[in-house]
Amino acid sequence: MGILDTRPETFESRLTVSLALTRISLGAFLLVWAVMKFVVPKGTIGIFKKFYGLSIDVELSMVLGALQAVLAVLIILGLWRTWTYGLGVLMHGFSQLSSWRETLDPWALYLSDKPKMLFWAGVPVLAAFIALWLLRDRDRWSLDGRRGPP
Repeated sequence: MGILDTRPETFESRLTVSLALTRISLGAFLLVWAVMKFVVPKGTIGIFKKFYGLSIDVELSMVLGALQAVLAVLIILGLWRTWTYGLGVLMHGFSQLSSWRETLDPWALYLSDKPKMLFWAGVPVLAAFIALWLLRDRDRWSLDGRRGPP
């Protein structure tokens, strides 16, 4: 029957693959941002100043990068799903909220002369984090999924 096959076992297989792809891509997304804190710490310092109103130094940027990298790897592996997926939701949700002006004005009608369309990319990322957390008990290809429900 192919893609239109609605048998429960076929749906479960598709869901399992979808959740694994979502988990791995979201973990990789966080990992890229974690590496940035090492490769371009001044960029991280500027982001924290502009969006969070916080002054951090290079050392703190690297500590935050290390913590974020650990979280990213735990998400990729699917360990401690309730906590790690939830922390991913909170982290990205806070980040998305801190850039609400850019998200609400992607065409730069009010804020600047440069469009900020890429801030909108964070909206589906946040939705994917929320979906992954809501479906964490169905993420069978995670390491925790091999052991049973979260």
